[in-house]
Amino acid sequence: MLLLSVILLISCHRTGDLEAESSGEAGSGSDSTATEENNMLFHILTSDGKTPSIVYADGADETLFSTVTRLKKTLEGITGKDIPVKNSLVPEDSGSEIIIGDCGRAKGAEFTSSLRYKDWGYSITESTVVIGGHTSSNILRALNYFIDRLVSGYYDKADDGSITLQGSQSYLREADYAMEQLTLDGVNIKEYNVIYGTDADDAAEEFCERVASLTGYSLLMLPAISPEGAHEILFGDTGRAAASDYYSGGKPTLGYVDYSVELKDGRLIFAAGTILALDEAYKAFSEQYLPMNGSKESLELTAGKLAGGSVDLTEYGITGKTPGSDIRIMSSNVYFYNFSLTRVNIMYETFVLSAPDVLCLQEMSREWHTALDPLLEASGYEPVPFNPDPGLGGITFAYNYTPIYYLPELYTVAASGYKQFETVKKRPDGDKSNSKSYTWALFERKSDGRRFTVISTHLTWYSDPTQAEAYRVQDAGEITALVAKIEADYSVPVMVLGDMNTGIGNNAYKKLTSGTLESVRKLSPASDTLLSNTYHTLGEMPLFNSSIIDHILVTKANVRADYYATLYNSSVINGSDHCPVMADLTFIK
Repeated sequence: MLLLSVILLISCHRTGDLEAESSGEAGSGSDSTATEENNMLFHILTSDGKTPSIVYADGADETLFSTVTRLKKTLEGITGKDIPVKNSLVPEDSGSEIIIGDCGRAKGAEFTSSLRYKDWGYSITESTVVIGGHTSSNILRALNYFIDRLVSGYYDKADDGSITLQGSQSYLREADYAMEQLTLDGVNIKEYNVIYGTDADDAAEEFCERVASLTGYSLLMLPAISPEGAHEILFGDTGRAAASDYYSGGKPTLGYVDYSVELKDGRLIFAAGTILALDEAYKAFSEQYLPMNGSKESLELTAGKLAGGSVDLTEYGITGKTPGSDIRIMSSNVYFYNFSLTRVNIMYETFVLSAPDVLCLQEMSREWHTALDPLLEASGYEPVPFNPDPGLGGITFAYNYTPIYYLPELYTVAASGYKQFETVKKRPDGDKSNSKSYTWALFERKSDGRRFTVISTHLTWYSDPTQAEAYRVQDAGEITALVAKIEADYSVPVMVLGDMNTGIGNNAYKKLTSGTLESVRKLSPASDTLLSNTYHTLGEMPLFNSSIIDHILVTKANVRADYYATLYNSSVINGSDHCPVMADLTFIK
């Protein structure tokens, strides 16, 4: 057994200075050492010259590894022997080990599980020293404290040349916790496992971190495929019967923006119509029941509904369609590199919450089509029929990188087409060159027969900026020629949306706006996001006025811009490296 199974306090004094120095938190917590009952000896040097190995976790960061190196040098200075350092992927052998954290060794896991979240220390037994905590910072604190004790001479030298550490020199730094008791339906929170459905792991992880910080208990997080346990906290669609009121057949029964938190049948259920709303459910519950200001020292929750409501979409930059506007249009480059279903779901939720009548997408690879198309179809959208150029060899819709989706309850498609730019033949973007194309559709509104045309496009990218812009000027010429033909053939308003890869004022942009087209940014009322970049590093908020390359252009003679937005928030920036752009428009009679 490890030390903590028999540990007794012989000193429980406040050590504010120590805590503040070691953890950055103002004076809290207490120190524990072992009693003389723990007489086990760990040899850092045996009488016949053997030494222990130091074992660290695979993937350890530079700071931890440098501290492990410091431990190695300290031990070598004490023993005069080489101390081997092993990655935890190296199999365990019969020799003694100094284990750093929960690195895959059973004794490391056992020690870590015996600690509460902010506790740290080390345990000394005959065959191992385990040094650890739940967080990397606390593992470092424990490791540095252990090294400092060695430097201060906390070891014994025997006449036979051996050097030992006593089990009674084990150490535990216990933190104070704001909430000493938290029970759900009469059961301590530590008895619960956290179960998460698809893409619900972020909210579940935030919940676990909050509970750990408040109570010290690190709850086990498991995916929904795990066997059902007696006490569970459910996030999202887990397939558990207890949450069947909220999820049925793999779909939420709540509206897109709605959420609910309920304690029922030994289950704390976080349910919502979207992952965005699920995050809101966690926030609402936490603010009410798990405040971080220490105002609740204990909490006993009983069965019933604990929280519920709807997401305020304006906090995420999403508003309803402008009253009186004829149509809401949206464009988004979904980013075909580093594909993941998580990113698909983020973008899907952004689209349905924004509720465009017509949606234009770029970089829609085959993977994106496979994952996103069924979701859009289930939400009432259909793709514009795919009518590729005959010269493209009969490619299918799955290879349309610039598709258009629309609401068939509102519109019919009277005509449509698809073409890859002539510049594609020069292969400027290698195997991704085929993505540089345009799709167009002539729509007819069912309510009154009003017609209009939408074009979704993605202009050429190339590594050489000067040549790239020359290619894009050529692409822009094809777009303006198409617009002129549509105006001549149908006499309808035209909207061009997409990733133009060219900024305001560049030559390709000037070519696009040299005729009947104008940017909605210029035509719309003032907006907080008019100067927001549309391109950004994935996962980071966009900057301003330096990389505005996604545009919405309209025929200015017959379209009025009522609203424009570059959409960015804490969710959508993780879905793509381009911000969606959208506009509310009115057709001028």
